[in-house]
Amino acid sequence: GRTHAPMRLTSDRAADYRGLQRVIALGDVTVWPATFDHLVFRRTPKLVRASDPEVYHLSLLLKGEAAADWGRQQAAYRVNDFHTNSSSCSYDIHTGSEPVTMVGVEIPRSLVALPGHRVDQVIGRHISGREGIGALLAQFLQHLVSDTAVYQPSDAPRLGAVAADLVTAVFAHAADADLRLP
Repeated sequence: GRTHAPMRLTSDRAADYRGLQRVIALGDVTVWPATFDHLVFRRTPKLVRASDPEVYHLSLLLKGEAAADWGRQQAAYRVNDFHTNSSSCSYDIHTGSEPVTMVGVEIPRSLVALPGHRVDQVIGRHISGREGIGALLAQFLQHLVSDTAVYQPSDAPRLGAVAADLVTAVFAHAADADLRLP
């Protein structure tokens, strides 16, 4: 609740809840691998009004299952699917009863080289991490989080730029955009 994009988190396992998350700062881009028990993430309109850092979020599901509800649409996610979200939207995300393992990436809107209305069309749509551009982003994220010790601190902004370019390419592909990407 005290983060830059606050949410209410609840779990049916509150008494013995287990979760692990690392935060990897890549300049303005953040990557975070996590494993956690059942969890419900709720970002209400009131929480959006209280703080909107204007970031996009993608989570690559590696183990478990999840579903999201934006009020106007719902989506279910399976292993190697990307869940997409915006801090400017309210939503409910429910994970399954088994623990979830995922890799998240958070990127400021300003770093996505597409018009916001084009990206907003993609939020909540199915994006596969098994093929095409989605697989490139998935492989990059998984490789990055597998061993960060091999990178120097000066590599962080360059890796963040690579992540931003890949996220932009994934969004452009999903939106069927024929824009020239920088």
